[in-house]
Amino acid sequence: MSVRNEKVRSILKYAGALGVAGSISLLLSPVLSRNMTTEAFGQLSAAILYVNTLSVFCTFSIHGLVSVKYHKLDRTSFVSLFSVALTMFFVAWAVFNLIFQALVYFEIINLPWKLSVFAPVISFLLGLNLIYLSLFQTAEQVDQYCTSKVANASLDIFITICVLYLFVSLIELSRFLGWTFGLALALGYSILLAKLEIKPRLSRASVSTVLSFCGPLFPHVAVGLLSGLVDKILVYEVLGPTIMAPYMLATYLGAALLIIIEPLNKAFAPWIFKELKKKNINKLEKYTKIYYLVLGLASFCFYFFGVFFVTLLMPEEYIDALEYLPFILAGVFFQGLYLIKANVLFYFERNFTVSKISIFVFCANIFLALFLVDNFGASGAAATGVIVNGLAFTMVRVFANKIIGNINDPALHRI
Repeated sequence: MSVRNEKVRSILKYAGALGVAGSISLLLSPVLSRNMTTEAFGQLSAAILYVNTLSVFCTFSIHGLVSVKYHKLDRTSFVSLFSVALTMFFVAWAVFNLIFQALVYFEIINLPWKLSVFAPVISFLLGLNLIYLSLFQTAEQVDQYCTSKVANASLDIFITICVLYLFVSLIELSRFLGWTFGLALALGYSILLAKLEIKPRLSRASVSTVLSFCGPLFPHVAVGLLSGLVDKILVYEVLGPTIMAPYMLATYLGAALLIIIEPLNKAFAPWIFKELKKKNINKLEKYTKIYYLVLGLASFCFYFFGVFFVTLLMPEEYIDALEYLPFILAGVFFQGLYLIKANVLFYFERNFTVSKISIFVFCANIFLALFLVDNFGASGAAATGVIVNGLAFTMVRVFANKIIGNINDPALHRI
């Protein structure tokens, strides 16, 4: 099979698996919205956001380390580094969960206790899943990656629906129960398939290697993630869970565009790394332009899908989602452009540069969101995403093109 056909197959597999996994919240929205009050749906959506955020903090950018070092180290050295990285994950998981529970206890984060108690378990399972999935992705083990994702999503949806209709008293916990069991199944599968002999041997050199990579990259991941949550946090904490419900529905619909973005990025990231190593810049530029075009066309298609979904499947209390949807889709579009260009900076380990961009964009996001939410409500929050993601893409593109212009510099290709 030709390389091109294999790449197409990989993209289609990723699209199928990520389409199912990434659409869980959207697929369950019509069912949950008819069994929960608008306020309860808004609280659930906020809890999902907070726990996802906690999980990414716990990984401490280790999934990025795995993706890059896999291509630069021999297997023995990589497994040794991977073992140390997992130890670092356990430490980060304990620290960030203590901080999170303190924020909930002192009501800085406004979540019901019955949802917040799931945070340690889900963040542990989700964080480890992210790390193992990054291993499958960078090793181009597409079948393993997709099977794990589909198994997770299938059990998640099944358990959620069973709890909704069989255990009425647990309706508000149904989504988190399904999530927990789905992640546990996926993690067990991933550990068995990875077949890595995990033997942590902590040394100053190994810990230094992990920290020197993850440390500079972590601010990028942290503020990048928080930047994407600023609008949602303000809508929830300032405008309330009732407004949060249709806003999150629009977010779920906009995130459906990631069905296109994530498969393309996951399939092409390892290929981009290989082509950068070979210095095939013209080929990279050609396929990047095609990617931009495909993403633009997909954005229009997903808008019309969103109109259909809201008007036909959701209760009338959620109709305001259509007001927010165009802004959110435009923001996700720019996010997709950013991700493909950021691969250049990641490969050449320009982690400080990426972090500085993220911090700058995060600061701009806060000021913009506060101003726009105060003056335009939830519509202003949605518009913030367009501006800040467009800014992030522009800055990453400038730095990536500068590096590509010096591609023949031997210092760029260090291990």
